[in-house]
Amino acid sequence: MSTPAKAMFALLTALWTASAPADGGALRTWRCTSSNADWSTADCSQEGEPPVDGDSVLIQSDTPIQGVPEITLKNLTYSGGADGHLDPDDANAAGITVAGQLRWTEGAINMPVTIESGASGTLVAGARKEIDGDLTVRGSLSLRNTGSEEASGLHFDDPHSLVIPAGGVVTSTGDSEVFGGDCCGTQGLHRVVNEGVLNIPDGRLSINKMARYQDGALSGSRRAGRRLTEVRRPGQPRQDPSPGPLPGLLPLIGGAR
Repeated sequence: MSTPAKAMFALLTALWTASAPADGGALRTWRCTSSNADWSTADCSQEGEPPVDGDSVLIQSDTPIQGVPEITLKNLTYSGGADGHLDPDDANAAGITVAGQLRWTEGAINMPVTIESGASGTLVAGARKEIDGDLTVRGSLSLRNTGSEEASGLHFDDPHSLVIPAGGVVTSTGDSEVFGGDCCGTQGLHRVVNEGVLNIPDGRLSINKMARYQDGALSGSRRAGRRLTEVRRPGQPRQDPSPGPLPGLLPLIGGAR
């Protein structure tokens, strides 16, 4: 893990620990040192038990963690390092749901992630963050100067999407990027689906090699449309004829409605 990422993780951990709510589940701290770990055996849990629904989890490790079940966590802070990743068990189709706060600085999450209504998420600069699943924002998500895809942006593997249903808000400040991968014949299938609010008050948000479906608001300033950069693959049409996972969306590329 890079030094800036370690510093940011330490700061977030300290702030969270100091303000951890008394109600809700237990606080589980994972710091793995083995070559791999399994969620169910609590190989890395400092408390000796694997997390369950309602718990809060801190993960700071380069170790792959396997067998993650379908679970709803109160809070999740994840800094997986350059080689760290969370892998689902065979029955986990829904992935991880966060009901309180998500803080993600580095590493891969190989399953869907949902930020529930009333919950919040923060992605910050530090290192690249990869997700092999849809990221659904029913609450709010802040992209804080995450930088480029290769350095520290948000990278979507396979044909997955950033989905903002009605009521959800994604805010990008500074220079941030979301990027669709080129692997395995999935070019052109990655999407940013906005039925809520995409807010760009300053800086620039780059949507790289992902189609955008804009049925919600593009806001933040009179220049919000100019703060959005969209990079297409060679030959990619301006509008993908498939409207994506949510019905009734109107495809729009390159500006506010």
